[in-house]
Amino acid sequence: MAGSDYQLGEQLVGRCVFWRADDRQNFGFVRVPGRTKDLFVAGRNCEAGALEPGELVRLEVGVDRKGRPEGIYVERVEQEDCA
Repeated sequence: MAGSDYQLGEQLVGRCVFWRADDRQNFGFVRVPGRTKDLFVAGRNCEAGALEPGELVRLEVGVDRKGRPEGIYVERVEQEDCA
């Protein structure tokens, strides 16, 4: 992940900015404060199922098959849980 905003294994909190869930696709993007690029999340990595834009999530940074950063172990969190 050379040149990436993200480090493998990093634990982060961010907000869903886009989600597409239909019969063919299930993925989205999470914006993490202080990072220049949104983080891709595949539906298979989202323990919460499909997300809605604006939802707060906790995740870990993993890599996809092509070596790009992606969110894994994604779960919804309440604002109070982020203190």
